[in-house]
Amino acid sequence: MKRALLSSLAFLIILPGFSQFSHGPILGIGYGFNGFTPDSLNLFVQSYNTYYEVGMKDPLPEYNFSNMHGINVSVGYRYMKRKKSSFSGLILYQYGYSSNTKRSKIWSNLGNELNLAFNTHEILLEGGYQIKGFFYMHALFGGIIRDVGIKSYTVYPDGSRSIGKEYDINGYYSGISTTIQVGGSLGFRVWHFFFPIRVHYGFPLTDGVPLVDYNADRFRQHEFPKDYGVFVSDVNGTQFETNNIPIESFSGLRLQFGVEFMLPFF
Repeated sequence: MKRALLSSLAFLIILPGFSQFSHGPILGIGYGFNGFTPDSLNLFVQSYNTYYEVGMKDPLPEYNFSNMHGINVSVGYRYMKRKKSSFSGLILYQYGYSSNTKRSKIWSNLGNELNLAFNTHEILLEGGYQIKGFFYMHALFGGIIRDVGIKSYTVYPDGSRSIGKEYDINGYYSGISTTIQVGGSLGFRVWHFFFPIRVHYGFPLTDGVPLVDYNADRFRQHEFPKDYGVFVSDVNGTQFETNNIPIESFSGLRLQFGVEFMLPFF
């Protein structure tokens, strides 16, 4: 009985490899670099380091283009003939998470921690030309909804963290970024496996929307500030409209590579 079950399973797996099926659902996993424009966030970093310059032991490091990267998973439907050179296409949903943590240390080893995180949902449409069921080149168009969050903590000498009221900057600041994605992809197929590389750029649909701490209990502004010195001196938060980091700063060039499996039973 056991031998018969194993033989049946092997037959179901091997049989599609000899068929000429050209389309079907896919499951994928990959790794992505979520480029963004760090200039506005680095204005905060620079102003924070300047404000605590006298007692600063370890400055807060600046951000760069390559800081945000992580794993993404995908599901979709692909069309690609096995032998003929012709049109090929794909519709894909992807989810990805990436985060980056930076710390500073000031007097008595007290410090601050910033945790930047992206939860990215994207839908991509691809279409182009494939060569004999092996290599393909696609144009790409799609959209991204990205949940951007910054958590600011006080870090104590023993390494413990607090997001409480020790400093007014502490809190969880969040916002939703929406972008139109334009780019391209290329890759190759081996059996039921596809190995894609995607490069696309995000054009923001939002304008001037800040990251907000919706649970804040403070007189100062609830928006994450661009200038820390202004944030501290502006006790009543009257300059929040100009002293914030817009959500569109957290979009840009996106590079992905991975592997996708076309389910062989379709």
